Amino acid sequence: MDDTLFVLGNGFDIHSCLPTRFCQFRKFVCERADINPGRVYNDMDKLFPESMNFQQDPKGGLNGPYMKIWIYLLDSASKECSAYDPDKYWADFEEDLGGLPYEDVLDQPEIQFDSEGDEDPFQTGEASQSMEQYISVNMLTKELREWIENVEETSPEIDKNLAERFKGHNNMFLSFNYTNTLEKWYGIDYTQVTHIHGFVDNETQVPDTIIFGHKDNDSYNMPAPSEEYMSDIDQETLKPVLDIISKHEYFYKNIMASNLKSLFFYGFSFSEVDSPYIEKILKSITTSKPIIYINKMSFEAGIYYLKHVCAKLGLNAVFYKISDPQFTIQVQHPDD
Repeated sequence: MDDTLFVLGNGFDIHSCLPTRFCQFRKFVCERADINPGRVYNDMDKLFPESMNFQQDPKGGLNGPYMKIWIYLLDSASKECSAYDPDKYWADFEEDLGGLPYEDVLDQPEIQFDSEGDEDPFQTGEASQSMEQYISVNMLTKELREWIENVEETSPEIDKNLAERFKGHNNMFLSFNYTNTLEKWYGIDYTQVTHIHGFVDNETQVPDTIIFGHKDNDSYNMPAPSEEYMSDIDQETLKPVLDIISKHEYFYKNIMASNLKSLFFYGFSFSEVDSPYIEKILKSITTSKPIIYINKMSFEAGIYYLKHVCAKLGLNAVFYKISDPQFTIQVQHPDD
């Protein structure tokens, strides 16, 4: 296929037999915290039978109890399925980040109340400020980066059908993955690939920021100044999508300057937080009749979203469903 933009999500790496499911990342963190990854940890009292000293200085990252804090936050926020469920998507994880129960971590009576039993907002605020270092997104990012470095040591199974479809010097690739599977294993020139959320490369050791986060901000009903601190942490977990689009404006300009006729979505979850990237793509293509391919696992969510956006932009798109593993293409007309 030539003159095609391939949009690839984590399902592409999973299809290539790489251990990149969210549950596998969670297992990595649980093992480093020395807790059983097969249990749900949504009870602070059971996870921390003794009161934590929040004034301790965590050295070197999410060691011991600090990783347990993140496991508790993630397990407590999980909505659609258990955090260790293999069917839990990274999109679910990012959505969960918008509802993490940070205030639960501060539910320590000796910290929040004075000697007379009255609420002490200043002590609570001090504890909250200390907690920023423990549940900082930078610390979780560090764990994510180290996990990806481990994933990079795994050799994938190359899908020859996909590899054949990827061929073409005029093709472009938008990857939402942190791995360099396309370049390293499928032989795609790095100039054709845009890693919109960054990536980790063990071979070049090129430092790059990896980005994840949720869409909407939550407000916290807590005593000041702890509410301010919790709001700061929540802001850390927001994904700055519009800023990311601006940073990659060259990518969208290349789409406008190209002769792209088709879009090929594989392993992409069509999450709400990432929808602005896709709408910007559809605004940038020059054809009014794009051909859109979606793999079957994402087809229902994909066609629902894309038909709506295409109608809004006046695009007369034709949709195709791709059935694995033979890649039998089934036509899905816009009005079906």
